[in-house]
Amino acid sequence: MALLSFVASVLCALLSEEPVDSISMTLDSASVTFKSNTSRIAGSAVAGYVVDTKLARSMPQVLGSADPIRTLSYLPGIQTTSEMESGIRINGCDNSHNNIAIGDIPVYGSAHMLGLFSVFNPTHFTTVDLSTYNRQRGRIGGSLILKPERDSISKFGMDFNVGIIASNGTLKIPVGKKSVLRLSGRGSYLNLLYGKWLKMDNSPFRYSLADANLGWTTWIGDRDRVDVDLYFGLDRLSTTLDVFDTEAWMKWGNVLGGVHWVHDFDSFSLDQSLYATNYGFDFNADLTTLRLKMDAFMRTYGYKADFDFKSGWKAGAELMWHVAQPQNPATTIAEQRYVQDRQDGFEGAVWAGRDWTFADRWKAGAFLKGQYFLDPERKSHFGLAPVLDLTCNFYSAGAVTLRAEMQNQYLFQTGMSNLGCPIEFWVLCGKYSAPQTSIGATLSYKLDFLQEEYGFSADIYYKRLFNQVEYYGSLMDMYNNIYRLEDRLISGDGRNYGFTMMFHKRSGNLTGWVSYAYGRALRWSDRVEGVYPSSHERIHELNVVAMYRWRKWDFGATFVVATGPPFTPAQSA
Repeated sequence: MALLSFVASVLCALLSEEPVDSISMTLDSASVTFKSNTSRIAGSAVAGYVVDTKLARSMPQVLGSADPIRTLSYLPGIQTTSEMESGIRINGCDNSHNNIAIGDIPVYGSAHMLGLFSVFNPTHFTTVDLSTYNRQRGRIGGSLILKPERDSISKFGMDFNVGIIASNGTLKIPVGKKSVLRLSGRGSYLNLLYGKWLKMDNSPFRYSLADANLGWTTWIGDRDRVDVDLYFGLDRLSTTLDVFDTEAWMKWGNVLGGVHWVHDFDSFSLDQSLYATNYGFDFNADLTTLRLKMDAFMRTYGYKADFDFKSGWKAGAELMWHVAQPQNPATTIAEQRYVQDRQDGFEGAVWAGRDWTFADRWKAGAFLKGQYFLDPERKSHFGLAPVLDLTCNFYSAGAVTLRAEMQNQYLFQTGMSNLGCPIEFWVLCGKYSAPQTSIGATLSYKLDFLQEEYGFSADIYYKRLFNQVEYYGSLMDMYNNIYRLEDRLISGDGRNYGFTMMFHKRSGNLTGWVSYAYGRALRWSDRVEGVYPSSHERIHELNVVAMYRWRKWDFGATFVVATGPPFTPAQSA
């Protein structure tokens, strides 16, 4: 009625012979309608994705276990090669090229059960931040950060999930008015329920996994928040081979912890973290005539500080002390044992950057990171890692972004496969290789339409890689020869390039996306003839993901069509 009265007043004023300078009207009420975003994923490849961990529980699960990492593989350019593959590949980079972390704490072994699912309990974490490039920590790939709930103190709550091989759950316990405790755990019962059928070549094997998370958050006054994160995880696999009279077992797992302190000053906020992380494995095989023992670990002790200024600038620094034990095999038949020396090295980085908006539709971003690494041979390495962004916003026609970057990495992971087993290990640059570097560029297009209910994005990327380390040998080398790790490693270069696109429906009871990715990951070195594809390369991949919410029920479906990874057939029997 108020709107009709306003229209009538305007008509009367126009028909009046007296001039009218202005017309004022007071509306009793106004209403605005919009379609809310019900999708559990936000963002794009160029801006980065923020994924609700509940998305993993709404989609089909591997052996009844929801896994936030495997869920990310349905996004364009994010891949896992097979079900028995650990980690993810972002735009052609290896899993070890990514910064995978719980908050600010790096995780070096991210796979359970030989890669079937990750070590991250989806009931303990609320979101996953995924970026196709890494600004802060020294990695030449992407960034994947698991984040627990930080911003609120909820009531007491429980969240449990029962699968066919393992169960997991989380307890949220308020402690007073300004603190909350989160306890999570997961354990398997594979041996208990399926022990009779767990066999390889008619030989029984046993497998178990367990992990636990503890998170504690407390507010001290209005400007300070303290967080504590702890994690423990362990996998164990054993088997008996009657044919060769062999007993073998291996175990691997993570132990990590960190304390985080966030303080709000008048002009900026400061987020500090003090942490320690360790990933290790051990392998033993006993035969009638020989014994093989092999162990390795990767440890980091670090401090990190992030400054977020109200003026728009962001800056920070990180100090890390790395201790690595490369793969260290010992056999009873070798004439002598070649001991792999334990490595230690110091890594430091400082960074700063900000974004600017100018000329209405243009946005530019500049970020610069300076790096220093002292390798185990006590040689110094310096590096610069700039990132430049330029975006032109065409509003209803979408936005185009051009990004150029350079990255440096001083840690390597290598081994005889890509499974989450003891035959993968970490080494520091220096004795075995020069630092890894990459130079790349990405051209992106993003369009939101129909009140942002739908989104479309497309990306073209190219990345040149230098000093890529690969393992060039087999398990039998450790039995028959005096083993030297430097004789089994080769260093080469590579390039990744490809195209991705995604159509995303964000609101309504039915949400989901359709994505397609074309990508090549090529490598070459002096010891291998020609250019060859990386073992994780998937040239084509089409993903269709749909989630339907009906009342309190969630239904999910996925459809994947992809080319297989590279395969080299045997040349002779």
